[in-house]
Amino acid sequence: MVGYTAEEKSYKLLKGNILKRMEAERVSDAQMAAATGMSKETYRRKKLHPERFTYPELIRVFRRLGFPESEILEATKL
Repeated sequence: MVGYTAEEKSYKLLKGNILKRMEAERVSDAQMAAATGMSKETYRRKKLHPERFTYPELIRVFRRLGFPESEILEATKL
């Protein structure tokens, strides 16, 4: 079995963290789209492939979902 690269692992962790925080905070895709300034469909695509977020969009995601500093640092250390 082939493992993930460090970069792929970071993206998988970020995707999981976004999904779990959205569920915990009861935030919908529509609410996140509004908070990040994009359409609901664009947000849905990017949440499943977080490497597609721009840095400013990602910062808005972190703020809206209340990411702790440790997870922000983990996600941006690439």
